[in-house]
Amino acid sequence: MTRKQFWPGMLAMALIFAMMIFGCDSGTSTGDSGSGNTYTVTFNSNGGSSISTQTVNAGSTVARPANPSRSGYTFVDWYSDSGLTAMYIFGTPVNSNITLYAKWIPAGSTSNDEGIYIGIIKFAGDAEDLTGGAPILLNTAGKNLLTGYLNSQYTIATQIGTAIFYAVHKAMANLKSNETRYPGNLDSVNIITFTDGLDLSSDGRSVFSPLENKTFNTPDEYADFITGEITNRRIAGNHQITAYSVGVRGGDVTDYTKFRNDLTKIASPAKFNELTDFGEVQTTFNSIADGLNITHTNTSFTMVTAMLTSEAKVRMTFDAISGTDHTSAAASAKYIEGTINRTGTTYTFNNITYAGGISSSVGVGPITGTINGSEVNFLFNSITGYDINIDRPNTKQWIMFPGATTWQFNSEYKQAGSSTQTVENRSTVIYLVLDCSTSLSMTEISQIRTAAINFINTLYSKNNNNTAYTVTFNANGGSGTAPSALTTTAGSAITLPSGSGLTRSGYTFGGWNTNTSGTGTNYNVGVSYTPTDNVTLYAKWNGSTTQDYTVNLSGKTVKNPSPFSAPYEGFFIPLTLPNNFSLSMFSKYTVKAKFYDSGNREIPANYGLGTLFFVKDDSSKGSWADSYSKLATQYNLGIQTIDQPMNSFNLGSLNEKPGGILVQNADESSSVAYIEVIEIKFHN
Repeated sequence: MTRKQFWPGMLAMALIFAMMIFGCDSGTSTGDSGSGNTYTVTFNSNGGSSISTQTVNAGSTVARPANPSRSGYTFVDWYSDSGLTAMYIFGTPVNSNITLYAKWIPAGSTSNDEGIYIGIIKFAGDAEDLTGGAPILLNTAGKNLLTGYLNSQYTIATQIGTAIFYAVHKAMANLKSNETRYPGNLDSVNIITFTDGLDLSSDGRSVFSPLENKTFNTPDEYADFITGEITNRRIAGNHQITAYSVGVRGGDVTDYTKFRNDLTKIASPAKFNELTDFGEVQTTFNSIADGLNITHTNTSFTMVTAMLTSEAKVRMTFDAISGTDHTSAAASAKYIEGTINRTGTTYTFNNITYAGGISSSVGVGPITGTINGSEVNFLFNSITGYDINIDRPNTKQWIMFPGATTWQFNSEYKQAGSSTQTVENRSTVIYLVLDCSTSLSMTEISQIRTAAINFINTLYSKNNNNTAYTVTFNANGGSGTAPSALTTTAGSAITLPSGSGLTRSGYTFGGWNTNTSGTGTNYNVGVSYTPTDNVTLYAKWNGSTTQDYTVNLSGKTVKNPSPFSAPYEGFFIPLTLPNNFSLSMFSKYTVKAKFYDSGNREIPANYGLGTLFFVKDDSSKGSWADSYSKLATQYNLGIQTIDQPMNSFNLGSLNEKPGGILVQNADESSSVAYIEVIEIKFHN
């Protein structure tokens, strides 16, 4: 948005301010829900100063009171249980009488609720805190709350205005007022702001609703204040704010220089990101998430190299870079690099450099290598850094040979093992400050929302220090849309979805199975399932209990055209089956057949006189299978009816559609010259 100057008189100013009193559309009720009920919110200060109760309408939210005081203690926050395990989220609709409990820590100590804290502010003409004036701890419950707020409350504003500087100031004020809640291992304090326009409203908002008793006459004056606070303000001791700005210039912004300057005013040095398309917001948020220091590793490991020539450079990369070409090595942001020197039979690793916050007690080297056959081992002691894992599979080695200018991926690199690796989660506080002004479209709001939700989910996975596993669902021959893939962290369970959107003619859905044939481990819908790796679960299709299938044998009878002349000879009967047919839909089949001697005389059916197999084609004639279905088990004339369990010969699985059946003579005396198959009926 462009800033238009309207200063002809106080009346005009008042009109503008009146238009800017309210900003983004609120997603929660702040008035009577219509039920007529009211509820009481009681504050138990646990030995602190008294806090008045509040009466709120059903579905409304309780206002955060001023912090209580207690001699010798520091107030942390309000909790919804007396055991002080569940921090209360202001902004949650109240639908019953509740009591909130104050948590205290001794003065001078810190909270033990370590982890990532995230707050969200949306802004247009005003700035609205979606997280009740305090950042939320990013545990499982916190993640669900944060993403829920974004889904339900981050919407386009109903009134005009853009108060960028005011919104950033609100984030700063919240960071300061809540600093007693942060744990002792706090590593960084961050503000990430997205906007598509110029500031129109901050100075006006500061007059009507000043933050920290600060008022400003112009947006530029406010901008200079924000820049100074980014540099000088300290949170929870001596933590300076790291501020990121992300901007996509809106179509109504004509002052390009002003837009860029405003982005730099609300960002730390080199932390502003001017984008050209909303599709880039996700990538930028991902990059910011990757750069946040939320884990600290202390480890030692042995780097293994071949007996390289002197002056060869070696780079070990520890981030999740993809690809094996030289550009991938150059793109790494977390690595150790050095130069090989060989003097006689002695190898050393020299001029060692580190990137991405990694350091080591060996410094720049040199490290003397240990010869192990045709390999050289270099031991790094006490490697420390943020968000690294020496043992993970994406650790890669690259070599730049003397005279070369690009890196060569070493496909032969192997892990020599690490020792004494410890990973310590570091705490950080982050405020997301998101533009929701009327200049944004629904599609653009959706892109920003998705980027913010993915940002939160990424940090949640990193902070839990767990591998994420994805469970994919396959329709396995069914029609319709399979459920979306579900991702969870190692050790966490998912609830298996229903197959209500899937159908298959002649089948009923029977849950999820670990293989396509349905013979693996089966899981019912709605049960808890804890994956141990990325896995695909296949729809389990059971044959209908009411629809049998009878094979059409051209008049219900097929007989071998010439008599068997030796044991184990066979003949092939082609079958024309429906496209969706497979053996797995039925549990058994019934065969009706007659047996004849060389004179075409019907003879008794002795045990083992014939076998039948489901096969792909007629190439199986003359073959013999150890597992077979016997066509006869009786000693009487006439049609023999035998129920058999499902089997196959050269099919890949029972889930495959056979091309026909192979009928074999199994009598070594060769008394059976002909077998006449009359009918095959599949059923359950």
